[in-house]
Parts: sequence; C-alpha cells; structure tokens
Amino acid sequence: MAAAPRRANRGPKAAPGNRAALIRAARVVFAENGFDAQLSSIARTAGVGQGVPYRHFPNRESIALAVRGEHQ
Repeated sequence: MAAAPRRANRGPKAAPGNRAALIRAARVVFAENGFDAQLSSIARTAGVGQGVPYRHFPNRESIALAVRGEHQ
C-alpha cells in the first residue's frame, strides 16, 4: 500500500487557517466526546499535527473559549 502524500509545510502562513480548522474541529470533537476529549483528536480532525493545538491554545479551556466565542 502506498503511503499518503505528505502535505507541504507552509510555515507561519498556515497559522490563521490552522487556528480556524482547530476551532471547527474542537466544536465537533467536544460535541461528540465532551469537554474531556483529547487535544490529539481535535488535531487529527483538523488535519494538523499533534503539536499545532499547543501553538494556538495553551490548554483545553482556551480552545473551548475560542469555540464559544465564535457563537456569541
């Protein structure tokens, strides 16, 4: 079986899109699994590496607040 092609690292240009993808993914993952959902699940759903959530959000509470902030 052939390996999936790797996405090119776009560096800092990817940050705004990654943050938006993380917030969308967090909304879905929290709805399905509750607030205790793994940040790695959010990263996987967003299609980013496991370290990316920590570049944008210092903890689970901050990503939850970002999700909530989009609905106000």
